[in-house]
Amino acid sequence: MEALAPMSTQVFLQGLQNIAACDAWGSGIAAWNPNTAYYITSVTGNAIYACRLSRGTSGSGITVPTVASSTARHRFGGAALPTHWVTPPLDRDVTLASTVTFNLWGFENSMSANIQMACRIERILGDGSVSATAVVAGTVFGTELGTATAAQNFTATPTSTAFNRGDRLLITPYVTNIGTQAAGFTGQIDVGGSTAGASGDSYVTFTEDFGFMQDAASLVAPAPPVDASAGFGAAATNNGLAFRIRSGAARTIASVTLNLKKFGTPVDNVVVAIQADSSGVPSGSDLATAGTVAGGTITTSYADYTIDITDVDIAADTTYWVVVTRSGAVDGINNYSMQCRDNTNAGDATPWRGGIVKNRDTGSWVDTQANPRSVASATVTFTSGSTLYPTDTAGQVDPNGSTHDSKEAWTSKGAGDTNAVTNTAAAPASPLLLTTSAGGNFIEWYTRKLQAFTLAGPVLVRVQSKESNAAANASYPGVEIAVCASDGTSPVVWGYTNPGLELSTLDGTFTSFFVAADDVAVTSGQRLRIRYYIDDASAAAMASGQTVTMVYGGAVAPDTLLTLGQVLAEATASAPPGLTDFYRQNNLIRR
Repeated sequence: MEALAPMSTQVFLQGLQNIAACDAWGSGIAAWNPNTAYYITSVTGNAIYACRLSRGTSGSGITVPTVASSTARHRFGGAALPTHWVTPPLDRDVTLASTVTFNLWGFENSMSANIQMACRIERILGDGSVSATAVVAGTVFGTELGTATAAQNFTATPTSTAFNRGDRLLITPYVTNIGTQAAGFTGQIDVGGSTAGASGDSYVTFTEDFGFMQDAASLVAPAPPVDASAGFGAAATNNGLAFRIRSGAARTIASVTLNLKKFGTPVDNVVVAIQADSSGVPSGSDLATAGTVAGGTITTSYADYTIDITDVDIAADTTYWVVVTRSGAVDGINNYSMQCRDNTNAGDATPWRGGIVKNRDTGSWVDTQANPRSVASATVTFTSGSTLYPTDTAGQVDPNGSTHDSKEAWTSKGAGDTNAVTNTAAAPASPLLLTTSAGGNFIEWYTRKLQAFTLAGPVLVRVQSKESNAAANASYPGVEIAVCASDGTSPVVWGYTNPGLELSTLDGTFTSFFVAADDVAVTSGQRLRIRYYIDDASAAAMASGQTVTMVYGGAVAPDTLLTLGQVLAEATASAPPGLTDFYRQNNLIRR
């Protein structure tokens, strides 16, 4: 599972997929999107590639040209398309203060180039801005690159930096001179490899323990590069399996999907339960009624089986266990197996984020040390939170007067499609707030007064939008979420993300992305304010003379919406106790 790590954290640099881009470096709001993936082409801008907690599937190389006598940093991709790697939002608060270890594969095409590998690490805040102080300002390997790709291993002591849940890491490998740099050559970094200790196996190891947020719907452990298994129910020494889960926000578990098969013809059930943690092992007490799948329905080949569980509430940033057993007696011929990840295989040596699967040996939970496995091909699904739909209904509050139109965002769809049309501007210095019509009032959305809850990311956003002409070079609208007072005043921005992906000119096109930041308590009576902004696309600066249209308020999909991990409820007003007694005494309230 993404949510729980061993004592250190390896962050792997992926290749090929560009997950976001932003050419507004250094000040104001930067655009990051850990969810939308697309391929980069020969354009100018900044390429932002993905980071993950597991290796990639296909290695690739990114080059940088050398510059005569330069002592500056030169990012891979060159001046036309400098490349950076951005993580998804972190799933917990963590302070990065201990040794950072780099394992970056690369080479130069001639020993005359005189370049070495180096790397910089920065913090991206929930509002999209980059912290002024780097975590690692720039550390160098100290040895010239060779002409054959090889791992460049070096370490750095970071500036102690406190990350909030929802922040992201910005990792920027680059080359710099070692001696006198010569022109006419190239350096290359190899990333995204699937095999440990081979070309493309580029990663950064942090001493601290953290993971990345996933969407609010589930925790997922994907299929392993190399199939493995862990049997259970054959003997007292292996009569159950368990793996850890951890969510970055309070959730309710609805079901667990496991990849199972059977041996022989067992006639009992596979039982799946959720248990609390007790000193690093399952507590032994189910938190709710366990779910089952009949052994007779399980095939002799691996297949996915979804087991519904009586809703189990789990707390944020807390370890729990998925416990898998059988209902009948152990049987050496008729038993079961769960697909796992083989942690002894050279191509897959890093345990998945749930750690090593525990085996129940005669009532005691132990690591599968002789044959270590970690969970794979499994999904823990949560009950869904609320979806907010920006509508064309007038908002209950309008704090910004004649320059802004206030609309309502609530949990029911609108009556029909409505367009918010915004004029583009030449290379705007800051993002442009959407308007009701070209040149019209700014538009913003407010929820109804809310009952108290904790706003926690990620919030999954879907936006339907288009630009009037490809020359506009405008991004899909980014989303800003703020918490404000009951009258709409005193907004405090919780999070902002702009996908950076350029709009299409076609109707009905949309994109999805995350907004995430640290948890914040919303008190009873407060509201959420939602604003949409357009900015330069990643490839080029925005041009004036065009328009961007966002479609909202529709009654059918695809529609513009925001899905939270929490359930929102309207705060209802009640008469003060004194008035209630008065009304009852005067028969104004039916008893």
